[in-house]
Amino acid sequence: MNIEELSRLVDETAASATSWHILAIQLQRPPAGPDDPFPAFVAAFHYMLYPITEESGREAWGPFAPVFEGPQGVFPPPLPKVDDRWLTLWADVAQASTSQVVRSRLHDLLWERRCWGRTTCPSESSHPRRITGT
Repeated sequence: MNIEELSRLVDETAASATSWHILAIQLQRPPAGPDDPFPAFVAAFHYMLYPITEESGREAWGPFAPVFEGPQGVFPPPLPKVDDRWLTLWADVAQASTSQVVRSRLHDLLWERRCWGRTTCPSESSHPRRITGT
């Protein structure tokens, strides 16, 4: 499946989803092998956004936290541990997507991953949320 087809499927699914969690669930399917791109997007839309007032959670995970924690680990993986292949897929689909919902989530995840552990990010003033205040 090429990026345009993948982007179209993710965009179509996002158009009918009522929340990030629902979008993630609707993207789930049986794994199609090690190169299956869908787990990257199931994970991307499963991240839980911690409110800025949740300081303890943000200290542990950053703004995007795993939605499931248990004795076996967490899901999705912490952003610093996301595989480079997933990052590339997120970037490629964010570029090809026509859905503002999809683009915003993927760009936010990529931004936070890029800035993980830094007190400031090199081009922080250029981040869309910093400019618009939303």
